Amino acid sequence: MPCTEYKVDSRPSPRKSDSQILNDLFGTQISSLLLAQPEVNEGSAEDPPTASRGGRGLSKGVELAHGEVPPRGFPRFFLELR
Repeated sequence: MPCTEYKVDSRPSPRKSDSQILNDLFGTQISSLLLAQPEVNEGSAEDPPTASRGGRGLSKGVELAHGEVPPRGFPRFFLELR
């Protein structure tokens, strides 16, 4: 009868904190990156500019006529695909 051996990874101890488990699995440098708060330094994370803050936004009552280029400059071709 052939003998087969399986390796089973043990589950982390429920008494260990998440940071200690990550440290055991990945080491201190990678664990600190995984636990760090995300840094958002892109402009897209902020609210879009409005006309009152100096942006080029349209007021709420203004709508674009069909075929007119919106303020972001999308070509007419993409607008007609809707």
